[in-house]
Amino acid sequence: MNIDKCNKCFDGYILDTNYSEYENVDRQIDKLFDGGQFSYYDAFVNITKKNSAAKKKCLVCNGTGKSSDHS
Repeated sequence: MNIDKCNKCFDGYILDTNYSEYENVDRQIDKLFDGGQFSYYDAFVNITKKNSAAKKKCLVCNGTGKSSDHS
């Protein structure tokens, strides 16, 4: 059985744009990604692991990380 991943998030999480340090966290992710040693996914995981308040559950998949489109 092949279950598709949600294409709006990373493992059920997105950046919380209402987080007070959102811009700083976004810059840190971009810096790792732009350096070429991290994929955007790996940069997101690395930075949000250090700062878990910067992420929230994906509204599309409700934090499951799985696609809700079963067509």
